[in-house]
Amino acid sequence: MVSIFKNKTILSLFIFIALLFSSLSYYIYASAEDDFSQFVSLSGDVFPENYQFILKHSGLYKSYEEQGSFEQLGDSLMSEFHMPQSESLIDSGHLVYQSEVELDSGTNLVVRLAGIENEKITYLTLILESDQHSLGSLSTDKTQIETVLEILNIQTNWNTMLQGKYSNHSDDDFNDLWKSLNNKLQLNEIETYTDERTVSTSFYSSKLNSEILSGSNRMNLQVALHQNSINDEWQLTIGSPIITIEY
Repeated sequence: MVSIFKNKTILSLFIFIALLFSSLSYYIYASAEDDFSQFVSLSGDVFPENYQFILKHSGLYKSYEEQGSFEQLGDSLMSEFHMPQSESLIDSGHLVYQSEVELDSGTNLVVRLAGIENEKITYLTLILESDQHSLGSLSTDKTQIETVLEILNIQTNWNTMLQGKYSNHSDDDFNDLWKSLNNKLQLNEIETYTDERTVSTSFYSSKLNSEILSGSNRMNLQVALHQNSINDEWQLTIGSPIITIEY
């Protein structure tokens, strides 16, 4: 499963980034199914080997007063999602309530509620993850989750992501990857970050519906290639409108 932030520094950074993106100038909630379908189509063409398809919703939820009311929120939330109830715990000084379940073979759901102590508000994260063999059930599970979110008066805010091993790592292979993505999505490059083991580029594509505006730039796709420092294997991550998982 996608790794859950475990230490104080990373958790604090996570909350900061979450609040940052929740305060961006705008987020267009267009037909998410269109983007989902495009990523399903894209996945088999781009990844030569096994990959994960990840849908992540995140946003502010409800306020709480103390740990007891926080746990009640968590219990109620898990009941709505038909998830096993858990207990709240203190993770690096933050209240956390989390439950995880396998919905279908190869498809997993994590529901995580985190308390932001200063504001007495909760932050809800849902991670729906499937391998490439379970994309049919993933679509059904996604629809069911969206129905629950609608009942809870929560507007769905999916980040759609693909992640997997990428063994084609020569310069020519990378160029072919960019060309393939460009042919399918008609990309306009916004900016690129590089270091010794990472290349991360953000794009805008008129083919995708959801988008964010950060500063003066519209963007809705991020592509990152990262080389593992231990085994030197390359990992490819593609996200829309932005990557919100570790890479």
